[in-house]
Amino acid sequence: MSMLEELYYGNIAPWERGVGQNEEYRKISKQIINMEENLLENLSDDKKKTYEQLTVKKCEQQSITDKESFACGFRIGAQIMLEILNCDEKS
Repeated sequence: MSMLEELYYGNIAPWERGVGQNEEYRKISKQIINMEENLLENLSDDKKKTYEQLTVKKCEQQSITDKESFACGFRIGAQIMLEILNCDEKS
């Protein structure tokens, strides 16, 4: 099946590939979890709620950034392909 067919049928889902296998990513994630646990231990209930709201907003923001980065990368890839195709036509 071609890539276009895979895309059409919804078989391509780059967001599902993730970075969980990346050792550096896992190390940093573990550090973040430890830091969050230490921080939350010392916060009042009010401050914990504020922190949770902040975390939700940061996740929403990251989701938008990821979507825009994906679209930008896709457009750059398409532009590269067009340039390649145009070079072939000029040869």
